[in-house]
Amino acid sequence: MENLKWVNSNGGPLVLMDSMWVEHWTGASIKKEKDEAVSDYDRACAVVGFVGKLEVCSHHAIVLGDEPAQSTLVKISNESFLVVRWIWSPDEQQILEYIETHLNSINWIKEGVTVNLDSGRAIMFDSAIPGAHEGSQMELNVEAGEYSVSTSWCRPTPDLNFVLHQFIRSRE
Repeated sequence: MENLKWVNSNGGPLVLMDSMWVEHWTGASIKKEKDEAVSDYDRACAVVGFVGKLEVCSHHAIVLGDEPAQSTLVKISNESFLVVRWIWSPDEQQILEYIETHLNSINWIKEGVTVNLDSGRAIMFDSAIPGAHEGSQMELNVEAGEYSVSTSWCRPTPDLNFVLHQFIRSRE
């Protein structure tokens, strides 16, 4: 793994969803929902824990909750990828080296959450920004299908702390 692009937020959570539905994400713009004014950003901020799932135009977005850490996407195979969330580390290389060396021995917690990537193109971006907006976002091409999410909080040394979310394509 070489130097990667990292996506940051302005303080809120990041969102990952299929590119076909990203234009329906309204960000911090207010919309009416059951006679209440609410934004997709407000709904994302209400997610408790590392991972949540929100409905967006009859489809789903994964919310990367908890701390708004800068994050990147790492492709493992056509049917598996990681979201790497940098909490603290002297540099990116130490995180990437740990992942390369220990990926097969990491203890994963199943989140009980899935997301359909029908187009095979995942997009991760700041939840405050409307999805159709060009800006700080990252795309990754994978095999189309439903992906289950597992999480691991990695703190192997006092100087290294990051969260991994593993997305694995479900077998049909």
